[in-house]
Amino acid sequence: MATLSGAKTGRSPRDKRVVKDETTANELWWGKGSPNIEMDEHTFLVHRERAVDYLNSLDKHSSNNMGKDGDVALFFGLSGRAIREA
Repeated sequence: MATLSGAKTGRSPRDKRVVKDETTANELWWGKGSPNIEMDEHTFLVHRERAVDYLNSLDKHSSNNMGKDGDVALFFGLSGRAIREA
């Protein structure tokens, strides 16, 4: 697979968000100096829905399944699908 990534490449730890709930509240490091930036579940669900709506709106030229059993697991697990606009 090859991509054109533009000016910014790589991973930006300060762009990462984690849903803070009863599971993660006491298991992750939060606060000053922490790489974990809090996001509530409602906000996560809104952003996930927007991302899925956008992907569903594309005129998909090709897709390559990758990961466990070729499953698509947007925002979850280690599976995924690469989608390229036509």
